Amino acid sequence: MAAGIPCTDGAKEGAARFWWVALALPMVGLLCGATQPFASGSSGHHGVDYATYARNYLRHGLLETRGGMVRDQGPVISEKGPHYWTSRLPLPALIITPFYAAFGGSEFGVRLPSIFASLVLLLLIGRWVSWRLPRPNPFWLIVFSLLLVGMSRAIAVFGKMAGYEVMAVAACTWALWEWMRWREREAGFGRVMGATLVACLLGWIGLSLVPAFLVEGA
Repeated sequence: MAAGIPCTDGAKEGAARFWWVALALPMVGLLCGATQPFASGSSGHHGVDYATYARNYLRHGLLETRGGMVRDQGPVISEKGPHYWTSRLPLPALIITPFYAAFGGSEFGVRLPSIFASLVLLLLIGRWVSWRLPRPNPFWLIVFSLLLVGMSRAIAVFGKMAGYEVMAVAACTWALWEWMRWREREAGFGRVMGATLVACLLGWIGLSLVPAFLVEGA
């Protein structure tokens, strides 16, 4: 227990409220600037790319694109054809596609899947803290909260970047959450593998979980 912070129920409740307020700040920040045009830099580059992939899935369909991502801006697919990258899988672009259709290709619509994924990520962090610390030490809750507040600008900026990164990180966090619950015998290993499969389909980062989980499940 940290010195100077009494271990009382009132202190723990106050620290827990402070934690949830700190968790809410990045959530608010995610919506700020969500309608801004895709400008220069990494965020703008990703937004333009994934908006183009989504539009071409709608324009040409899965059969003509063969499930690959098409960068062409015109009405026909060039001789280069669809692109397939190991670093960029098509599932994130396919997830963005219905949002592109619903919102008319607006920046907000293209960013929405990443915003949802960021909210899921934040809620998983909050749920993990609540689960691991059923009677939380107020000192550590305040430390976590201050770290989260310090990260809130980064979450607000990169958490709404259109692309695979945020969705993949959220899926990996979900897989880790299921894995921790499985180790405590609160969930089946099938849930771990299901979440890991989603993480792998969203981005290459999910592949890093497979060896550890297979060893644990063996």
